[in-house]
Amino acid sequence: MFPIQESARQLRRQALPRRLQTLAWGVNVAEPENQIPQVAERLAAHRQALIHDLHQLLKDTLFSGCTPLRPSVLPRIAQAEAGAFFSFLQRPDSALAMNRGAQLCQEGVGILAVLHMQETLWRFCRVHLAERADLLIPGLEAAGTFHAALMQGFIQAQAARIISEQERLRSALERRLDQYAAENAQLYQTERAYRQELALAHRQSLAMREQELRRLARELHDFAVQELLVVNYRLADARRKADGARPPNAQRMAEIRTALETMRREVLGVVSQLRTLVGELRPAGLEELGLTIALEGYVEQLKQQGSPEMPEIELDLDQSKTTLPEPIAICIFRVAQESLRSALKHAQARHIRVSLRFAPNEAALHVRDDGCGFRVPARLSELVQSNRFGLVGMTERVTTVSGQLTIRSQPGGGTEVIARIPLTNGKGRMTKDE
Repeated sequence: MFPIQESARQLRRQALPRRLQTLAWGVNVAEPENQIPQVAERLAAHRQALIHDLHQLLKDTLFSGCTPLRPSVLPRIAQAEAGAFFSFLQRPDSALAMNRGAQLCQEGVGILAVLHMQETLWRFCRVHLAERADLLIPGLEAAGTFHAALMQGFIQAQAARIISEQERLRSALERRLDQYAAENAQLYQTERAYRQELALAHRQSLAMREQELRRLARELHDFAVQELLVVNYRLADARRKADGARPPNAQRMAEIRTALETMRREVLGVVSQLRTLVGELRPAGLEELGLTIALEGYVEQLKQQGSPEMPEIELDLDQSKTTLPEPIAICIFRVAQESLRSALKHAQARHIRVSLRFAPNEAALHVRDDGCGFRVPARLSELVQSNRFGLVGMTERVTTVSGQLTIRSQPGGGTEVIARIPLTNGKGRMTKDE
């Protein structure tokens, strides 16, 4: 740069503060004191004009901020912005403009409004300094300097806000990831425990089935087979007696008839026992007559075999479904059968109610007693540990047909077993409902 140009630039910098003060007050600061009222009036007019322009700018860019401003705060922001600009004209301090830019960011003023403030300030200078050529250039330079510092403060505050928000999001993400990791670990442990419980329940169920098969084998061997052998011996003895009667006499024939009648009754007893065992293996009449008739027959059989102290059994069966898929019909019958057995054996109930209802896509069985009740365990393994194999068996049966078994009970409050079996495919499970 040439020396003459550098000297001119230095003189211009020295003269700029006084010219800016002149611009702020609207007159030369060296004017006589009697001009002060007119100066104040002109200054107020300048401020109001700038406030009006800034307020209009904020309204036009109201929704350009991070958070939309309320219209009621716009006059205050415009007034503060005009005051900062006039303060800068009197004392050109970039720190003042940068602080104001940071305040605009904190107040939620959008970047679009801040960008257009330079144009607003320049337009203000061109309008109000049109007749003062000596002040126009300094005024435009002051507006540019003020706006540059304003933008720098705004951008720095915006960057700090973004960094702070990123840090907050990072911390929140880390906390969430830690939470997910803990939840996944807990879910893994829960799933592992559930699989172990299922494996234990399956082994116990297999053992229970083997025990039931052994019981049936013992009953067939100890009762039916032995009784049939006794019948065979008596038939042989009756034949010998008949062969030894030459000629047959009345006394000998009476003994033979008595023996045959005894054997007939014994054979009927064996038949009855075999029917009972077969009924446990295969529900009587279920396939031929349907579920509701089979349940009615089973309850009638319990009443015939029961004692006078046996609790009253009430049936409320929906007759709308005459045919069901075989697995579903067998499952409902077995759940009702096991629930009735458990109530008769353990509940000490006076009344048992069996209800069967059919919805378009679901069959619902309710077996409710007013007995002593019990604490429903939270896990399937606790049922196994407490030797409640009947409940475990019901759970497995319902699960195999994609149903849901719910057990509601509490000590002294009776027990209700609810089996909900969809007539469409799904996934079954047992739930606890206290």
